[in-house]
Amino acid sequence: MINIFCELEKNTRIIVNQRINDYLDLYMTFYRDLGSEQGFRSLFPPMIWIEDEEKCIKTMIELDAWTRDEHLHHLKPIHEFALYRV
Repeated sequence: MINIFCELEKNTRIIVNQRINDYLDLYMTFYRDLGSEQGFRSLFPPMIWIEDEEKCIKTMIELDAWTRDEHLHHLKPIHEFALYRV
């Protein structure tokens, strides 16, 4: 579960994470069907994608997994940026 910095009840945080995961599922489907270039490249600035494509892919996979589990995860700036773009 992604940690949301608000005074929200746990049930509300769960619902918000489920909605985020609904959007991420779309990008994960593109990734599985079309590859990383079509699935994720548009979510990252060109220089970040060129410098470390694997990190970008790992970031999206982590976000997808984190929105489905029960543990609280604190986002790094790259995770926050990817979520903003989603």
